[in-house]
Amino acid sequence: MKKIKQIFESLKQSFVKHKRRWIIGAVLVIVLLCVLNVFFRPKTGIANLQTAMVTRGDLTSTIGATGTVRAAQTVTMYWQTSGEVEMVAVKVGDTVTKGEELANLVTSSLPQNIILARSNLVDAQQNFDNVKNSSLASAQAQQALANAQKALTDAKNRVTSMDWVRGSSDQIDEANASLVLAKQALQKAQDFFDMFKHLDPGNPQYAQAYSQLAAAQQKKDSAQANLDYLEGHYNDTEAAISAANLAVAQANYDDAVREWGRLKDGPDQADVDAAQAKVDAAQALLDEARLTAPFDGTVTEVSSSAGDQVTLGTKALRIDNFTQLLVDVDISEVDIHAMKVGQDVILTFDAITGKTYHGKVITVSRAGEVTQGVTSFTVTIEMTDADSDVLPGMTADANVVSQTFANVLLIPNRAVRTVNNKLVVYVLQNGQPVAVTITLGATSDTYSELATGDVKVGDQIVINPSSITSTSSLMQSMNGRDSGGSTSGGFGGGAATGGPGN
Repeated sequence: MKKIKQIFESLKQSFVKHKRRWIIGAVLVIVLLCVLNVFFRPKTGIANLQTAMVTRGDLTSTIGATGTVRAAQTVTMYWQTSGEVEMVAVKVGDTVTKGEELANLVTSSLPQNIILARSNLVDAQQNFDNVKNSSLASAQAQQALANAQKALTDAKNRVTSMDWVRGSSDQIDEANASLVLAKQALQKAQDFFDMFKHLDPGNPQYAQAYSQLAAAQQKKDSAQANLDYLEGHYNDTEAAISAANLAVAQANYDDAVREWGRLKDGPDQADVDAAQAKVDAAQALLDEARLTAPFDGTVTEVSSSAGDQVTLGTKALRIDNFTQLLVDVDISEVDIHAMKVGQDVILTFDAITGKTYHGKVITVSRAGEVTQGVTSFTVTIEMTDADSDVLPGMTADANVVSQTFANVLLIPNRAVRTVNNKLVVYVLQNGQPVAVTITLGATSDTYSELATGDVKVGDQIVINPSSITSTSSLMQSMNGRDSGGSTSGGFGGGAATGGPGN
């Protein structure tokens, strides 16, 4: 230990004595190392640069969204009445056609009203056949019109005949004589009654006189009416009755004319429709005991089996029409005005790897829905090349093609960097990367439109600027370009697609 301290003290005295020489030597060593580093280190930066040629092409802008696949037609079928399932003729995966019977219930297990519907259906069908094919209604309408015509004629005749002389001159003379005698008898009866009219009505003499007077008055009125009839005269009561009878006859005739007009050329369509409605009502009641396919499709769920006891509303089957699959996506209010019916869509599925599908926008909602403070609009996409791998309920990533920019200068997004708060790309000049300040226009996932900047078609630009070494930065400074005091990562575009053209 003592020897080590002696050596340390000796070195310390030597450093103090030759301090200037030590410093100069250290500086020379550092400089030598730097020179060796520059000239002899592996040139990994320049050697590993990846470049791409600047070209012109079309840039396609898209709007991305996520949605769920659904069939354009889908139905979940439920039993419409109670009973025991007799048979289920389909299983999951079967294709069915519209109107095909899929399942039914045991007839004896059905409610009474459905069982009786069979009888009602027979009666309704017979009535329908009669209405549609029988000529009885037309014949009855024709007969009713004839009867109404006769009744109207008779009523008119009764009104007009009231002014006609109905009796001969001898009959009229005899009626006049009878009237004169009746008037004389009435006057005698009146004189006789006047003798006792002061008596109490309960007095027998008063009652006898009053009875004779009433009888004489009745004979006189009868004689007068007979004479009026024979001479063609009528009273107000007869006139009112005759007019009323005529009005009724006219109304009946008008109804008969309308009915004949409705039926003379065959059964009226309204009658046929009414009879058909009764048939349909009875049939609909019977159909509650069975299930039929409402459209062509594929059975995707079966919930009933033969022997099951079911009630109204019990789930039975589900059918989907896979010939048209739709995807509903939510588009933000910022992008909704860029959505148009007919736009192309690119679709991918996490559940289906290695495949890309296509579609078109078929509807764009005009009313937004607010969820947790965010307004979105539903856009429906029809898949144009769906296959058996795509199933309802799957989640799809949709990119709706909203706009295409033709013949623009394309810059790969990977090549763009931010230096001193400016966008730059590194262009190879004389084999060295040189930073060039740019501004961008439209942007996609992979490419952006060059709006301004000293970059032209054919230039080679670096697409992995992170491999650029300090040597290349030194060269940029020597060439008077922006070397950048601070550099950020690569530039990323929006939800879109794009690529260079020819």
